[in-house]
Amino acid sequence: MGMHDRAERLPSLPQILLHILDASQHEGAAVSRLAEVVRRDPATTTRLLQAANSAAYRSTASNGCTTIERALMVLGTETVRTIVITAAIQQFIGGFVRAEQQFLKQFWRNSLQAATAAHVFATLTRYRNPSEAYLCGLLHNIGQLVLLRRHRQEWLQLWRDHNEAGMLAAEERSRFQDDHIELSARLLTGWPDSELLADALRYRLEPASRMRDASHLAKIINLAAALALPQRPDDAAVQRADALFGIGEALLQELSQQISSEVSRVAEGLGIDISADADTMAQADAAAHQQLGEQISEITQLTQWSAELRRARTLELFHTAVQRVVFMTLGIRDSVLFVVSADGATLQATLRGTTGTGAPDFAVPLQPDRNPISDALLTQSPRTITDSDSVLERQLLRACHAERLVCLPLLQAGQPIGVLVLGLQPEALDPLARSTTTAALCHEIASALQMQLQRHQRLTAGSVEPGLARQVSEALHEAGNPLTIVRNYLELLRARLGDDHDAAGELSLIREEIDRVGNILLRLRDPDASALDEAPGDLDALLDNLAQIFERSLCATHGITLRRHGRAGGHLVEQPAQLKQILINLMKNAVEAMPQGGVLELAVESPVVANGQLITIITVRDNGPGIPPSVLASLFQPVTTTKGGTHAGLGLSIVKRLVEELEGTIVCRSSEGGTTFELLLPRAPLTETTA
Repeated sequence: MGMHDRAERLPSLPQILLHILDASQHEGAAVSRLAEVVRRDPATTTRLLQAANSAAYRSTASNGCTTIERALMVLGTETVRTIVITAAIQQFIGGFVRAEQQFLKQFWRNSLQAATAAHVFATLTRYRNPSEAYLCGLLHNIGQLVLLRRHRQEWLQLWRDHNEAGMLAAEERSRFQDDHIELSARLLTGWPDSELLADALRYRLEPASRMRDASHLAKIINLAAALALPQRPDDAAVQRADALFGIGEALLQELSQQISSEVSRVAEGLGIDISADADTMAQADAAAHQQLGEQISEITQLTQWSAELRRARTLELFHTAVQRVVFMTLGIRDSVLFVVSADGATLQATLRGTTGTGAPDFAVPLQPDRNPISDALLTQSPRTITDSDSVLERQLLRACHAERLVCLPLLQAGQPIGVLVLGLQPEALDPLARSTTTAALCHEIASALQMQLQRHQRLTAGSVEPGLARQVSEALHEAGNPLTIVRNYLELLRARLGDDHDAAGELSLIREEIDRVGNILLRLRDPDASALDEAPGDLDALLDNLAQIFERSLCATHGITLRRHGRAGGHLVEQPAQLKQILINLMKNAVEAMPQGGVLELAVESPVVANGQLITIITVRDNGPGIPPSVLASLFQPVTTTKGGTHAGLGLSIVKRLVEELEGTIVCRSSEGGTTFELLLPRAPLTETTA
C-alpha cells in the first residue's frame, strides 16, 4: 500500500464504525477515550495513520506517527471526525454483502487477537514501546482488506479455499501478482522511521530458526501472528515461543487464554457476537448496517441545517434558528438555550423572543449542586429533570410543555459556552439514546453560538451615542455620493478607451478599489451586511491582484521592488474584501517604512499544520529599519505610530480586529534588518487527507 494505495475504502464492521462515530462526535472528547475505540479497528487505524503521516502533516509529525494516540494528536478532533464520517458514508454506499461481513468478523477477531498478543509479549519481554507492538499486531493482515477492496468476490473465494496464511499468500501472488503479507508491510514503508515496523509485518511467517537474531519487534510479531487464531496454541506455536523468547508451554497456554478472554470482552462491549451462528451474526450485522445508515443520514442533514445557525444576524434570531434545527433533527418542538454570561458567572436565557437587550428572564448562577442546568455544564455531562420543587425547573417544564427535560452541555474547543434544554413529550425519542446525532447537534450549535457571541461582543464594544451615530450615518451617506460619481466617470472613460486599451486593466483595478471602499463604509453602517453577502474568493487571485496594484503604484513611485512568493493551493477566503483590507494596511505600512526604497515581499504557504489544524500563512516582509522595541510592545493598540505627524496608529489596531473576525492570528517580528508580519488563517481540510 504505502505511497500508492489509499485507505479510504478499507471496510470496517458497522458495529465498530457506530462506536467510533459516537466517540468522535463528542466535543472535547479525550484523546485517550477516542484512541481506545479506534485502536479496536484495523481499517480506521490505517486511515488515521496514513493521514497523519501524509505530506500535509509532515511538519507536525516530523518523526512519524507509529501510535494511534500520536496520530490523533497530530490530526486534531475535527479532522478525525471528518475522516470517520467520510469512511462511514463510503462504506454504507458500498452496500451490505453477507459473505464480506463474515470475512470481516473473522478478520477483526484475528487482528485484535494478534494485537493483544503482541502487547502482552512486548510487556513480558520488556520491549521499549508496547503500543507500537500492538499497532503492528493490529495491522499484520491489513493487506487482506486491500485485496478485498480490489478484487472482492474473486479474493473472497481464495480466502475460503485457503485458510493457511502462507498458502493464501502464494495463491494471491499467482492470481494477482501481489500478496497480503507484502501489502501489509508496504503500508508502513513510506512513513518516517518505520523500517523496523514494516519488517515485523513482512517476516511474520518466517520459521523461528530464521528469526533468532532478528529485531525484537519482528520476533514479537512473529510469535503474535502464530496466536492470531482463538484456538489453543498448537505444537508449532509452543516451539516458536520457546525458540524466540524461552516461554514455556504452561505459561504460553495461560497467556493465550487471557488474550482470548480479553478479545471476547472487547467484542461484547462493541456489540459483536463472535460466538453466534452465521444466520444470527448476519441479522445483527444487517441491523448495525441499517443503524449506521440512519446516523450518517442524520449527521449529513445536520451539517446542512448548521448553515441556518450561522446565517442568524442577531442572538434573537439565533435562538429561533436553534429551535428550528432541534425540531428538524431530533423532532423536539420546544427547547431553551442558556448562554454563559460575559463574566462567566451565570447562565442566561430569555423565553419571550428577545435577548441581548435588557435583563434576561433567567440568570442561573454557574455553581455546583445549584441545579441540573448548571451541573450539566460544570460536569460536562447531560442532566435530566422530571419533577422538582424548584420553581425554575417547574417553569421550564411548563414553558416547554414537557414531562421531562434533558440538559445538554455546549462546549467549544473544550470550553463551556452554554446549555441546551430540550423538552420531551411521552412519545418523543430520547436524545440521549441517539448519542451520535445529539452530540453532533451540540457541536454544531456550540460552534455557531461562539461565532454569534463574538459578533455580539464586537457590536456591543463598538456602540456609540445616538447623536454620534446619526452624524456617522450622515457622513457615510455623503461619502457615498462622490464615490458613485467617480465610479461612473471611470466606467465612461473605460468605455471610450475600449477593452483593448493599455489602461483598461488599471481602470478595472481602480474601480475594484472604489467598490472596496464602498464596502468598508457599508460595514461601518451595518457590520454584518457585506460579510454575509460576500462570495468566497480564491486567495491566490487576491494576492496576485494586490501585488499588481502595489507594483504599479506605491512600489513604482518609491523605488521598491515587490516579490511575490508561493501559492495557496486552492484556499478559498470566506471574506476576501476583509482580508484585502488587512493586507493593504500591512503593505502600505511596509512601503512607508522604506522611503529610500527597498524590497517588499508578499508570500503565502499552505497548507501548514498547527495544533492539529490546517492553516495558511500569509507573510508581508520589508527590509526597512525595523520597529523600535518600545513601539513593538504595544503595536496593535491605537495609540502609537512610527510615522509621526497626525497618524494615530489606528491601522494596525484595525488589522488586528479584522484578523480576529476571520478567526485568524497575526504575528509580528522586527529587527534592524526589517519587519515581518505573518497572518495565520484557518483553512478547510484537504480532500486527499480527509478521504
